[in-house]
Amino acid sequence: MRSLKKPRRLADLVRPHKKLDTKPESTKPAEPNDPVAAMEERRAENRHKTVDNSSLYAGSPMYYFCKMCYAPTGTLDESDFTTRIPPHCDACMELIKSGYTAT
Repeated sequence: MRSLKKPRRLADLVRPHKKLDTKPESTKPAEPNDPVAAMEERRAENRHKTVDNSSLYAGSPMYYFCKMCYAPTGTLDESDFTTRIPPHCDACMELIKSGYTAT
């Protein structure tokens, strides 16, 4: 047989939430000449600015973006298969050449 306890209040059932930290883990300001930090800032800026080419209409220009920082690297017609689009923007190519990051 179940015991008849006094029903709990809703406030007793709900646990207090921890305050979520919305700041990035490293809150120290980046050095002004730190190229990796600059690339991470570009990545954060450009992440939601990319265009999904598959959602465009037929015949729309194709948009190409850097594979590291998502910056736009070029726009071509859909029928242009001869022009080579670089996989990285100029700033990221400098990082690769200087040895900061791998491809």
